Amino acid sequence: DDIADALKRLGFAQPSAEWIEEALSQVTDYGSLDPAEFVLFIGAYEDRLRAHSLEEFKKYDADQSGFIDAHEFLVLLRDMHIEPMPHVLEEVLAEVDEDGSGHLNFEEFFEVIRVLQEREGFTKPEYDQFVEAFHLYDRDKSGEMDDQELMQVLCFLGYNCTPDDAQAVIQEVDFDGTGNMDQHEFLVCMKKLREREMQALKAAMLQHDVDMSGTISTEELQVILYSVGYLPDETVIQEILEDLSLSGAQCE
Repeated sequence: DDIADALKRLGFAQPSAEWIEEALSQVTDYGSLDPAEFVLFIGAYEDRLRAHSLEEFKKYDADQSGFIDAHEFLVLLRDMHIEPMPHVLEEVLAEVDEDGSGHLNFEEFFEVIRVLQEREGFTKPEYDQFVEAFHLYDRDKSGEMDDQELMQVLCFLGYNCTPDDAQAVIQEVDFDGTGNMDQHEFLVCMKKLREREMQALKAAMLQHDVDMSGTISTEELQVILYSVGYLPDETVIQEILEDLSLSGAQCE
């Protein structure tokens, strides 16, 4: 469990118990690792992850060209249980696919996976903002954040979150059981908070989309935002809709 938690803190999503055993068997005959062995273990685990990713890549490279197109890539990500938000994926692809061909070789594909995991599904500006906020509110520079510091940073970032909500999320992401959060755990926390917000917004939209058209009026939008704890006035909402070119009577 300690090794799996360490892998999570290093950005490996859902560590495989089978791969952990394989990697351990390559570096030690015992159940514990010294620092030098841990470095070797991480290398062995990364090699196993890379081999698995290559196997999956080849399955979807139907013409064996060494490349996959955008559609094949999306299907492959979904089958690997990696489903980033569309705008996040678009940004990472633009970073990695430097020639803009829309096709990825294995090295580019593996880099996309690495970046998505490192940033916990956020865009680079979002990731940078959260990392900066973490260090800003880690006032004792311990490299960890307690529940009081978490509440302060959430208020700073504009999240509508009660102390009970914050404590519940900490318990979910506190992989090492210290009661505090390091930077990686904080990023996972922010991801979970965003997922909860998205679920609340979807539920509110379904409730107010009476005719099931998939659209709501700007007036209904304000009611929905109020219902999930946001209190913008009508002028602010209208400005945002205009920025998004959605200044008509309805928005999706």
